[in-house]
Amino acid sequence: MIEERITYTQVYDDIHCAELAQYGCEIAKYIQASTSIVHHIIDATNIGAFPLHISHYRAALNRLARADSGWVVVVSTHPLLNAALDVIMNATGVRLHLAQTFDDALAFLSVVDDSLAAEPVPIYETIISQK
Repeated sequence: MIEERITYTQVYDDIHCAELAQYGCEIAKYIQASTSIVHHIIDATNIGAFPLHISHYRAALNRLARADSGWVVVVSTHPLLNAALDVIMNATGVRLHLAQTFDDALAFLSVVDDSLAAEPVPIYETIISQK
């Protein structure tokens, strides 16, 4: 059995601080249960409003800055979100890559982690949404 090594989160509508905290807790449990490095793809193509202050992201992102957490790849073409993420990720020490599409995100991960290119890797999916 191939261990799930990538989380995939779809973000819809407006994002609030409570959702970020919940996401951080869920991802932390998943990372702790894994015996390998876990990468994260966050699809933000359908995001609405989002918090801009770094303190709103700190708890969730501190979990992603751990040594056993791999890259965070955000699928986004939103200029303000991309700029905010760059500042936030640099301040928290999270390895961030921005991608235009989901396929671009997977291609990037297969380049930075050779073990992902060998076989298809199951992806653990979550959704952040107000609906």
